[in-house]
Amino acid sequence: MPEKQMPVPERLPFSPITWAAFWAICLLVIAGSAYAQAASKNVLLLNSYHMGYLWTDEITRGVQEALKESQAELHIDYMDTKRQFGKVYQDLLTRVLSLKHARHKYDTVIVSDDNAFNFVCENRRHIFGLTPIVFCGVNYLQKGRLAGMPNITGVNERADIEANFSLIRRLHPDCGKVVVITDDTTTGKRIQEEVRRFRKAHADEICELEMVYDMTVDELAGFLDNLDDGAVVLFTLFFRDKHDVFLEYDEGARLVAQNASVPVYCVWDFSFGYGMVGGHLTSGFDQGYEAGQKVLAILNGADPANIPVDFESPTQLQFDYRQLQRHGISLASISPEAEIFHKPVSFYDEYKKLIWSAVGAFGLLLMALFGVSFGLVRSRHAERAIKDFKKAMDASSDAIAMFTPDGSAFYQNKTFEDMFGYIGDDPPVPLFVDEKLGREIFKTMRAGKEWTGEAAMFGKDGQVRDIILRAYPVEREDQVVALVCVHTDITERKQSQAELQKMDKLKSIGTLAGGIAHDFNNILTGLFGNINIARLYLDKGHPAYKSLREAEKSMNRATSLANQLLTFSKGGDPVREDARLDRFVEEIVRFDLSGSNVKPVFSFADDLWLANVDKGQMHQVFSNLTINANQAMPNGGHLYVTMENADIPHSDARKLKPGKHIRVTFRDEGIGIHKKHLKRIFDPYYSTKKAGNGLGLATVYSIIDKHDGHISVESEPGKGTTFTLYLPASDESVAFSTVDSATQDFSSVQTGRILVMDDEAVIRQVVSDMLESIGYAVETAPEGETAVEKYKQAMRAGNPFDAVIMDLTVPGGKGGAETIKPLLAIDGQAKAIVSSGYSGNPVLANYGAHGFKGIITKPYTIEKLQQVLDQVLQK
Repeated sequence: MPEKQMPVPERLPFSPITWAAFWAICLLVIAGSAYAQAASKNVLLLNSYHMGYLWTDEITRGVQEALKESQAELHIDYMDTKRQFGKVYQDLLTRVLSLKHARHKYDTVIVSDDNAFNFVCENRRHIFGLTPIVFCGVNYLQKGRLAGMPNITGVNERADIEANFSLIRRLHPDCGKVVVITDDTTTGKRIQEEVRRFRKAHADEICELEMVYDMTVDELAGFLDNLDDGAVVLFTLFFRDKHDVFLEYDEGARLVAQNASVPVYCVWDFSFGYGMVGGHLTSGFDQGYEAGQKVLAILNGADPANIPVDFESPTQLQFDYRQLQRHGISLASISPEAEIFHKPVSFYDEYKKLIWSAVGAFGLLLMALFGVSFGLVRSRHAERAIKDFKKAMDASSDAIAMFTPDGSAFYQNKTFEDMFGYIGDDPPVPLFVDEKLGREIFKTMRAGKEWTGEAAMFGKDGQVRDIILRAYPVEREDQVVALVCVHTDITERKQSQAELQKMDKLKSIGTLAGGIAHDFNNILTGLFGNINIARLYLDKGHPAYKSLREAEKSMNRATSLANQLLTFSKGGDPVREDARLDRFVEEIVRFDLSGSNVKPVFSFADDLWLANVDKGQMHQVFSNLTINANQAMPNGGHLYVTMENADIPHSDARKLKPGKHIRVTFRDEGIGIHKKHLKRIFDPYYSTKKAGNGLGLATVYSIIDKHDGHISVESEPGKGTTFTLYLPASDESVAFSTVDSATQDFSSVQTGRILVMDDEAVIRQVVSDMLESIGYAVETAPEGETAVEKYKQAMRAGNPFDAVIMDLTVPGGKGGAETIKPLLAIDGQAKAIVSSGYSGNPVLANYGAHGFKGIITKPYTIEKLQQVLDQVLQK
């Protein structure tokens, strides 16, 4: 039966927009009231690993996403067991977590990954009592493990091997062999067991299946390079190779993808994006999100015993379009449920939401416009309706302007005024940077057609903004009566894209710089060594002695240049050494001010402590500060550099660690820095100089921060600028000797046998000559395997080596990183010193943890070589 019609009033007492606004406000008030009345709940997320570790960050993000609409307060803690381990740390961690959390009442506790799960299982009762536990990221959990554990549920983590095998069989029906790559870690062994079970259960259905888990990095690369074209690789994980060399998640994925010419599928999302085709991927986000959903159920009154454990991990089917194309895999064979990344999109696809939002907004705009212009104008409520219309337009995040057909503006909303700066006055039609484009757009609209695209437009302040413009004609009786332009500001997005491109370029340049510096340092080692040896055999009164000393000073400048290249290339952890700063800083400042009209003034404490710093990185810090000061005093002036000891008794607002520090100040008499710029002075790419790139002070800040130091700035326009640095001092109790290293007497004869391993024949020769000149017996080896064999022979002959100096990396052979493990397996007390011309390798920043007793960076002098050997042999 037909519906009963409600009578329609002749006129609405309020405009439709007014009614919409009224009901929206009512809904907001009701929602706000409900929000205020909701009871707050406390949830603890205890992560096994550290903030910044991708898997942990993704789990945290998933939990946050699941709980974001709830009133639960999420407390997040990190156990940091990926970087810290051992019984001492575990005992301390147990005590700390007990103190932190035993006094707090949590409504639910989430634990991520095995270490946090095991910790809670062992310590739950005296810390959390019977508080419900929700776990996620626990690898291959067996059902029996939860027996006798009340109030617990969660999400198991496991790679879906079977689903990925099925996917490979479907997409590659002619596949001759599937190679599964894993490692021998605990998780890797569980994957091995699952693959064996699958192979046994499906022996008649699958092609040849080979499992690889016991290879070195180099062996795996060679194996993948030689795979037949008909093979397919299923990559699970590769965190540790046969010689216990550890790799990050991205390093393992890149190693496999870059060395295999056949399709490579993966099972975890952290491997995706490095050259993998894709697969059914287990993700940290899904683990966290599912755990968060279970927490919501518990907070809403559900009994954890009635919430089943998800023993099958949630997965997402994802593919990389570029790899599908590379391996000839048709999109038609891909499930429509799959998510495909890097697929080229048309302009319409990319901006589809914006376009249809604009179309919808424009439709509403026209309705409101015509309603206001032709209906409500005659109404006694017209003035109020027009105000309501203006409020609605002003609420839009897009800038909206309306023009007459001849180009005169008759309306702009508040966003337009904010975006372009035109308040009440008529904006010029040539807002466009490209005036020709602007004329074409208006011509298109006058012809009754729409225009959508990107355009660069001027504001009143002269600033250029990148805009997505949707331009529409308004027609009445086949005549264009108005032109409407809707502007979406994408300036920040374009700037972000440009910065990302700039960072990619810098990364490429950095890689090149690192390679150049590595080769340069090898060359300098040969030059330095031979000059050192020549000076050693000359009396100080010899005519050539002074020339050799001057050559050494020039070599120090060359070394500093190479170190600057390395700092630029790596931006990594500092390779620290105890260093005297006074003469080091004075030499840098005088050199950088040479030829300028700025005069340096130095004031250093007589008993200045040694600094514990990376000299290469600190050279860049002091050089950048000097150059900044010089540029700030174009008419000349003074640069005051002071250094003094500073004992920090306790942690303060500067977040310095308690202990000995060196306070360094650089004070100039320059133009100063305006207060509004001071907060951003250390931001990357921020510069107040027209020719600046904004990297100098950002690099300074990054280096000081990585040294656990602190830097601050004080300045006023016209009154100069002062930079104050705090650098960690050495634990040595006395300051450096004031004797110049070039004049020290190193003629005392040493005894002992040293093995030198380096792939460069010139370096083997010069280091041998340096060592023999101070009394050591020397043997050499070009790479790791030969070095290990010589070490074995010396031990069997009863004439062992006292120390081994090993180059960190050897192209085409085993370097120090690969040799230290088998060397320590032969002799647990072996005294190995790692050497390299490229200090970007993380082994150098933490050489002790890798089994080395000392470090020496190329190039080095006889004095430095003897100093390092003395320290190592005394240990």
